[in-house]
Amino acid sequence: MATKIEGYRCAITQLIMENPAVAADGFCYEWNEIERWLRTHDRSPMTNMALPHKFLNPNRSLKTQIQEYLAKHPELYSKGEVYISQEQELRFRA
Repeated sequence: MATKIEGYRCAITQLIMENPAVAADGFCYEWNEIERWLRTHDRSPMTNMALPHKFLNPNRSLKTQIQEYLAKHPELYSKGEVYISQEQELRFRA
């Protein structure tokens, strides 16, 4: 049986998402990663089926759930389990 945290992972990176986006295939991905994928692909990374469009929608509900979960489990950051965008990484290093 899948754990709750598995639903928070991006299918591309396998990391817990920072900014989940819903693609035309109905799956959620980390926004930056699915954008990168869609630059060179017109098929779903999950199903390999052709995508009818490349528009993305934010999944605000999932983002809130992930933020609440990470607030209770901050150790996941140090374990490298959480997607960190380049922008966020630069803020941490400053």
